[in-house]
Amino acid sequence: MTSYLGQEGLPRGLKNNNPGNLVLTNINWQGKIPNAQNTDGHFEQFRELRYGIRAMMRDLIHDVNKGLDNLNDLIAEYAPPHENDTANYVSFVSNATGIHPTDKLILNKPILIALVKAKIAMENGSAFSSYVSDKDYQDAIDILGVELLDGAELKKKSLSGSLEQSGSYLHCPSCSAELILQERSKGTRETENPNGAEG
Repeated sequence: MTSYLGQEGLPRGLKNNNPGNLVLTNINWQGKIPNAQNTDGHFEQFRELRYGIRAMMRDLIHDVNKGLDNLNDLIAEYAPPHENDTANYVSFVSNATGIHPTDKLILNKPILIALVKAKIAMENGSAFSSYVSDKDYQDAIDILGVELLDGAELKKKSLSGSLEQSGSYLHCPSCSAELILQERSKGTRETENPNGAEG
């Protein structure tokens, strides 16, 4: 598995295996280096890159689920104006993903990955995007704790009346398929959020 922990000459996010630059907290993220052993002092550090990407995905899912379901609101929370050029951040992610800043986000696998890729490029610089491979994103998805259903299966269930209406799909030019995220259980996300520890 990929790890850049402590490697010189790389952006801080990659050196911490935390390409989203999640700030150090008491959240017990999977794969996290304990706070007492953290050598950065401001940002989280992870044993492997996949854990940092996973934490970033979980944080994003949590924010969308609590109502920050468009790029303007989502990124204002992630990169607030008092610390960042939020408007530029929104514009960068919008251009990279093809998602309009005010479009309602319906999270699915390709949109989730597209958002994370864009944010990693913004946080670390586009020149370092190649340091995070498609396999790294898939490795994070594999341990995400979220079940992925493909669009064909959802449409089939919808026709049979066994799937509740979940809103419209969001068109994403950089996304290759329609897959929607469904939590395995209500407790899955609740045990790992900005106000608590992972179970």
